[in-house]
Amino acid sequence: MPKSHQYFIVQSSLVQNKELFDGENRFRSLETICKKVSEALKVGRVGVWLFSNDQTALIEEITVISDSEPTQGKIFFAEKLRTYLNLMKGSRIVHFKTRSEIVEVLGDYQEEVMCMMDIPIYSDGVMVGVVCVESNKIENWDKHDEVFVATCADLVGRVLEAEKRQIYSKELNQRIIFLEHNLKKRIAELHDANTDLEFALDSAQAGKWTLDFRTGELVLDQNWFAKAGIIGDSLPKNMDEFVEIVHPEDRHRVKEEVEIASQGNTEHYETRYRLLTKSGIQWCMERGRITRDRDGKAKKMAGMNFDITALVHWERDLSISESQLKSMIQSIPSPMAMLDRNFKMIAYSNRWVEEWSDYVDPHTFEPNKSFASKDWLKLSERALKGETLQSDGECIEYPDHSIWIRWLIKPWRDTEGLIKGVVLMIENITAKKEAEMQLSHASKLSALGEMAGGIAHEINNPLSIIKGYLDLIKRHHQRGNLDREILDVYLGKMDVTVGRISRIVNGMKRFSRESSMDEKSIHDVVRIIEDTFDICQERIINNGILLELNDESESHHIFCRPVEISQVILNLINNSFFAVADEIHPWIKVNVLERGESVIIEVMDSGHGISHNVQQKIFQPFFTTKEVGEGTGLGLSISRGIIEEHGGKIYYDNTKANTTFVIELPLVNMEDTQNLLRNSNHLNS
Repeated sequence: MPKSHQYFIVQSSLVQNKELFDGENRFRSLETICKKVSEALKVGRVGVWLFSNDQTALIEEITVISDSEPTQGKIFFAEKLRTYLNLMKGSRIVHFKTRSEIVEVLGDYQEEVMCMMDIPIYSDGVMVGVVCVESNKIENWDKHDEVFVATCADLVGRVLEAEKRQIYSKELNQRIIFLEHNLKKRIAELHDANTDLEFALDSAQAGKWTLDFRTGELVLDQNWFAKAGIIGDSLPKNMDEFVEIVHPEDRHRVKEEVEIASQGNTEHYETRYRLLTKSGIQWCMERGRITRDRDGKAKKMAGMNFDITALVHWERDLSISESQLKSMIQSIPSPMAMLDRNFKMIAYSNRWVEEWSDYVDPHTFEPNKSFASKDWLKLSERALKGETLQSDGECIEYPDHSIWIRWLIKPWRDTEGLIKGVVLMIENITAKKEAEMQLSHASKLSALGEMAGGIAHEINNPLSIIKGYLDLIKRHHQRGNLDREILDVYLGKMDVTVGRISRIVNGMKRFSRESSMDEKSIHDVVRIIEDTFDICQERIINNGILLELNDESESHHIFCRPVEISQVILNLINNSFFAVADEIHPWIKVNVLERGESVIIEVMDSGHGISHNVQQKIFQPFFTTKEVGEGTGLGLSISRGIIEEHGGKIYYDNTKANTTFVIELPLVNMEDTQNLLRNSNHLNS
């Protein structure tokens, strides 16, 4: 049988084998083709090598070896096969007839291979690999052999294409199944959405409508208008019929607004009108969107109408409530203003106009005069963030006068809790503050009055000492035995005594002066107490009362007005003096100690406490346990105001066996203060 006829039979059997091209098992199909080629050519090795996806390597897909199992998986990198690949891309068949030709192109590839015939594999017009026919002896392959192998290489390309089509087919089927499922799901969702829309429209008392500008046809929601009693033939079918069911006062406006919307460039339309129904007047709101052709001419308008009758009534009620609120605010007996988020005044009290119209325009909130150091707008901006800011007493200085104010700035919120503006209260308390200062000064003078006898005695004793030394000097002078040494001794003692008098007088001057306007500064608590003792200790000691100062450390610095702190301590000592004066062994102790970041001043006496009923009232103004004419009842009340203004607190300690009042004041960190002063001086220099 001729060789060509034999090759034709093999090729026909391969072409007619449908399993080769079903795309299900590439390895099996390639193995079948390679075996047929090996048997027909009577060679020991026939293989299929395919390029990797990135074209950087040639990978052994399968090599059929006679009398042995097929092999696969070897890799040759393209960069080492550059000459070989160039030959393959430019030829239909590459025939290596000798071992030397193989070595020249492929190096030491398979030592037992003596000749090779390689044919490129094409799939969809692209070279994807090679069919490699190898023999371990020299073969004289002719044209029939080459054509046969080339045809088989084309069949390998068909196998690869069949596999690719199979993969694409599976992916396409999966995609079709997914799209069918997704389409069914979308249709179901669309149906549900349409049902929900109908339900939502019904729940919201809303209806759909469309107006065709080209035909004039108006399509209204029958269900919505049926609720208004407009059904059947009475349902309008164009704009002329529609305006007949609109309130006469709104008809012209509604028709005009539709005309303007159709002629203009806007896409949106909105209007309000009153609808005439069987049950009366119903307020409606319409919202629509206009579609236009390429020339901008309106084609159709579609939208919804809503029953807003309840909303209109609510707006009216809100307007009435707003007017009532403004009236209420106007009648508030305090200077108060209500501002929106843009600091535009919404409402204000009559007192506000009375007190601050000279400073702030009551209508625009624009300042007519400066509020000096206070930036009210910045404080209001902080309040818009949720802060509540206030001051119970603040002095504002002007070139020709000063005023005291008490102020509060806090946010106001709507029913949903959102901050919509601020409430501003600024009260002029100058008269009240002046009265308080006068009361405080009167309280100090009262305390001085109570100590007057002791102070007179305190000054009288050193004066008696000075008079005695003067008499001694005169006597020595008359006798003629006044020498310089004796004179220096007497003068030295007189100088010490004069210093004592000076200290008492200076203490009285400091204590009696008006100090409420003094700037606060750093002072040592113990020094303040010692200065207070200079004023009162003589009277206390002369009445047989022990007065002690107990201090556990060297210094306790506070930021204060020292005269006011001295006033509080003197008031407590005076109260203790009156309470224990008639006891057998009376004593008054002032203890100073630190607790955390506070200094504690305890004024304790030998008394055995205060009754519970009196404890509840002792800090009330004008309450006193002294006899009529002996006390004003303002001492402790004023003392509490002073201490709280210094950021501290004063209270009666009912846990102690003896009567004890406690003052707590915040300490100053002297190290931090000195560092701050040093840095400030450095910057100034």
